[in-house]
Amino acid sequence: MSTVTTSILVGNPHRYRGGVRPGWLVLLHEGAETAWQLLRLDLFEGEERSGLDGAPGITWHTSSHADLIGELALLLHLHVVQDEHVIAAAAGLPRLTTQRRVGLTDLTQRERGVVDRAVQTARRAPGDRCLSVTVLPGSALDASALLELPAWEVDLAAPARSRRIDSFSGAMSTQRTVPDVRDDVEVMLSGLVTSTVLPGINEQHGSWFFESAAEDHFERSADVLCRWIAASLAALEDSGAFSDSTVGGLAEVLDDLTPNQARLLAGMLEDGARAGGSTLQGSGDSVSDLQDLFALACRVAGQAVAHCSSARRIAPWLVLDGLNPSAPTGPRWPATYE
Repeated sequence: MSTVTTSILVGNPHRYRGGVRPGWLVLLHEGAETAWQLLRLDLFEGEERSGLDGAPGITWHTSSHADLIGELALLLHLHVVQDEHVIAAAAGLPRLTTQRRVGLTDLTQRERGVVDRAVQTARRAPGDRCLSVTVLPGSALDASALLELPAWEVDLAAPARSRRIDSFSGAMSTQRTVPDVRDDVEVMLSGLVTSTVLPGINEQHGSWFFESAAEDHFERSADVLCRWIAASLAALEDSGAFSDSTVGGLAEVLDDLTPNQARLLAGMLEDGARAGGSTLQGSGDSVSDLQDLFALACRVAGQAVAHCSSARRIAPWLVLDGLNPSAPTGPRWPATYE
């Protein structure tokens, strides 16, 4: 028996009041089988009528060991965004766009290759909606990885408390459940850097995260941001962005740093940040330090993406992917693109 462990409202956010105007509901079923289900809601008059996504919707049967985030991105880009590049990448498997029920676990080698390539294309394609995500206890979904998808606006939620009736005693009890969406500081920060550089960050997400990170994970947070800066500086230097030394050449790409950002950068360079780490310690206002370090990482990474993609004639998302210290192999610039 399968149950719904994650629900996602897909729609447009209200810019001033908060909330979302949902157009679709995505459900993740887990248990006896794992499946993504997409359903157009048709809640508002005047909206385009549904097609395959009309009730009972589109269901993709998959595996708990699959790339669930990538498959979700593919499902959304094919049937919600209708991104032409993603549709072209999936053209080798027509049933992805023509059938309501698709099995992703019994594919031929050729079909698996089509799906894998389409998933990678979808992961890198910018979204144009808000994803309001609720993850229930027991889900295999790494919800924080949604922040790595470029340009999607994302709200992540998990139950703070659950009240259940014991099936044996009949007694009702309330338990506190700890959300896991903040657990991986490195993935969260890299997702914020990626979505800002590409762009698409929701400022409320950033403010919420920096307060939590400064309190519980300052050293880890500072370290991953320093590694973003280190990889970006190396990429800029490798692509000939600096006419002088790295320090002198920074003036060419960073001409309006705040005093605190300049102090943080100077401390990084003294501590050997080019080697991929930092001994940066919190000042009197660690939240401000993390916000400034984050802004600095985004500035340097943004310059690296702009300059290196032009100098090497490489797609910007490939440069950004090569700089990401949260990738399984760490930053891969420039060896991957020689």
